[in-house]
Amino acid sequence: MVLLILVVFAAGLYFLVFNQFSRVSIKVNPEYYETTYSIVEGEGQFSITTYQTDLNKDVMTYRSNAQTINQQLEPIYELFKAIKKREGRLPPTLYWYNHQSYPEFYRRVKSAAKGKMSAEQIIKLANNNQLFFELEALLTHMGYSLKVSGVEKVLLARETKLPYDFMLWFRLEPLNK
Repeated sequence: MVLLILVVFAAGLYFLVFNQFSRVSIKVNPEYYETTYSIVEGEGQFSITTYQTDLNKDVMTYRSNAQTINQQLEPIYELFKAIKKREGRLPPTLYWYNHQSYPEFYRRVKSAAKGKMSAEQIIKLANNNQLFFELEALLTHMGYSLKVSGVEKVLLARETKLPYDFMLWFRLEPLNK
């Protein structure tokens, strides 16, 4: 009986020490060969999905309903830590699914743009001007560099011809290469 109590106590202590701060829930979907890591915080929802197929094994998709990047940095950090712990690495490609969850970036591109821009010009502008400095700082802390690797579905404002919406692809590289 004493041994049983000690085992239960040790298991509870282990849970408290190693999991008390983890807000990340993990849902494995074997039917679609994907794993979704998520955090729900009040009305904020944050998730990153990784894929277990050969085609998409190097991709993770980020989704959030938050309105500013500052609301997302801590949850993104926790999600990245959970992925790295469970999968042993961060996939090198990050797809930023919801443009509305990083409005600061679109304002920065708009203010730096000189008129109508192609996807290649937006990539160059973003990478040369540190338009993602918050996300870059977070990933540098985790041992990765961040570069915009792709932009798709660029929408231009009718009046100004400036980009106001597009989808983003990032490339993560380990800093110790």
